[in-house]
Amino acid sequence: MEILAGPTYQKASYAEDHIHNRERWIGLRAPQTATQWCDFATLAPFVIVSGNNTWGAATQLIGSADTPIFAGGMRFDFARGIAIANTSNSVYRCRIIWDLVAAAAGIAAERWTEFTFIRDAAGQQRKIFEIRNIKIPVNYFVWGQCWNVTNLASIDFLFGIHEYDF
Repeated sequence: MEILAGPTYQKASYAEDHIHNRERWIGLRAPQTATQWCDFATLAPFVIVSGNNTWGAATQLIGSADTPIFAGGMRFDFARGIAIANTSNSVYRCRIIWDLVAAAAGIAAERWTEFTFIRDAAGQQRKIFEIRNIKIPVNYFVWGQCWNVTNLASIDFLFGIHEYDF
């Protein structure tokens, strides 16, 4: 039997931690503060609005005091999401942005990940979907944006996040 060591072991260990973890689902805190934007005890969704065939304004999802969730948490990732409602039946291009200061700074520094979403406006199918991104340091702010061919098309989300102790 081969014993894993070095980079191979580190990759396997990371994958194991990503799959087996404690996930928390977040919704919109009411009211928000300067450092707290998400709530772990609500089903109130975040609403992200598109521009006119371009990115809409960045909507804050997490404040700097929202993480760590668990004692010892060092990093987190947006693992999954679910769209509760949407106003357009065309493709949405969505992005998650993270930074210590502002969404524009995160975009300029390429601290973001994208995913696409489509569902008819009647919302016949609601599935949890995976989001791919890197581990974000705790105490970072996080924003969401979307792009749609329709101006002011909106999409309402809840997100699942989990933390790492390394």
